[in-house]
Amino acid sequence: MFGTDFFLQRRELGIINLGGEATITVDGNQFSLNNLDALYIGKGREDVTFSSADNCQPARLYCLSAPAHAAYKTRIIRRDEANQIHLGDADSANVRTINQYIHPDILETSQLSMGITHLAPGSVWNTMPAHTHERRMEATSISTLMTTKWFSTLWVSQQKRDTSSFVINSWCCHQVGRSTQDAALKTTALFGEC
Repeated sequence: MFGTDFFLQRRELGIINLGGEATITVDGNQFSLNNLDALYIGKGREDVTFSSADNCQPARLYCLSAPAHAAYKTRIIRRDEANQIHLGDADSANVRTINQYIHPDILETSQLSMGITHLAPGSVWNTMPAHTHERRMEATSISTLMTTKWFSTLWVSQQKRDTSSFVINSWCCHQVGRSTQDAALKTTALFGEC
């Protein structure tokens, strides 16, 4: 367990529920997450379990963890409590709403940030123009709540790669592609940074 007695001994954990109702028990305290609710679990929580309220409609949990220097309170962030930022324009095919769940404007964490970006119908760029990651790492996932034809992440840098290593570059943009019959579907991209 990486030199620790339990996973969250020196880590924090963020969870976003993409499926049916979930029950997450943290050191004996139960938290019920509906679809698109999030849970932040602070450093030092020893016993964490996951279950679905209904096995016919199981929970689907997107989880990210990062090292933590301080312990913060475990807290649910409901879908309607997320900080919403509306960005983009139709001419650039990147109309989107960023929903910040685990974010400094919502709650205190050591370093973890998580959220969901919803693209408007007909939009395919999640992050145009490209954005930088000089001091943070980003993990991105496309939810299978919709039919995605393809997804790509473009990392660009002036640094060179050699044959023995891969350099994760400082800026990127993400694109989701769909066929025209999928144009009415809402695309969901999940993101996390630490």
